[in-house]
Amino acid sequence: MSDSVLLRAGRKDPIYSWKKYEVNTSTTYTWNRWNRVDTTVYRWNKYNVVNTYTWNRYNTKDVYKANISSSSYSFTYDGSYITVYTAYSPSWHNNEACLRVSLDDKKEVRISGSSPVTIDGYWYNTTIDFNTSFGSAWFSRLYHLTKTTGSRNCVADELITCRKTIGYDESTVTTVTSSSSSAYPDNGVHTDGYWYKKGATTYSKGSTSYGQVTSTSSSAYPSNGVSGSYWYVSAGSEVQYSKGSSKYSDVTSTNSTAYPDNGYSGSYWYDNKQTVINYSMGNYIEDVFSLAQDTYPANGIAGSYWYVYQGQI
Repeated sequence: MSDSVLLRAGRKDPIYSWKKYEVNTSTTYTWNRWNRVDTTVYRWNKYNVVNTYTWNRYNTKDVYKANISSSSYSFTYDGSYITVYTAYSPSWHNNEACLRVSLDDKKEVRISGSSPVTIDGYWYNTTIDFNTSFGSAWFSRLYHLTKTTGSRNCVADELITCRKTIGYDESTVTTVTSSSSSAYPDNGVHTDGYWYKKGATTYSKGSTSYGQVTSTSSSAYPSNGVSGSYWYVSAGSEVQYSKGSSKYSDVTSTNSTAYPDNGYSGSYWYDNKQTVINYSMGNYIEDVFSLAQDTYPANGIAGSYWYVYQGQI
């Protein structure tokens, strides 16, 4: 006996009918689609820098300097005397009217030449005025230049100071290097007795690696050289891809791997993958009945089946 007959037997209540079907399912995947941004990234290996400092090394020699008032003048040294030429006129040198200072005891001062000389039309006599005290390196003399013109005498006093110092012989130059910037003086005598003058500093790649640095600019670091306190060596470049700001229409597929979950494929960037399960009515199974009209949906899924309402019987 059918369900409808059983339900109707001895009852006056209405009976509601549905057709029952299998449920078909399918899965659809959806992605947001964007423009792709291409960026070239340049790489460099980073190392420590080895500094090599260079000096010119010379043999030392005695150097004698003289000052008259606050001006410096040329001099010669013959082994016993330093001869200081004043700068009033070249004729002073030509006529040997110059000051000679003994370097042996640093006390004797003599005038070279026994006759007065004429400079700019005037006669000059030179006389020693007095001696001053002597230090270990400096010695001084005050002398008078008496300028005679007619019966008038003009006296001009000047202080001559002579000093013996240490210099260097340029003909004896050699080159030395060190990794320490303070190994030798910049310009002077070292404890080893040589005179040093600092020259150029050269740089080279060290052995300590500090990893890699990157930049979107190909000129951010040298291809093989120093920048700042480090040495850089180019390690090539690569193109990196990222999500742009221009959004295009979404794409769908029943294949879950049709597009990347968050990455690029072809000329676009894909992300925000969504999974959608689609349901549809399948094969007919049977008719079902109920005394309650809301037992099953009018046209849809309840549990694992699809129902279509047929009406009241």
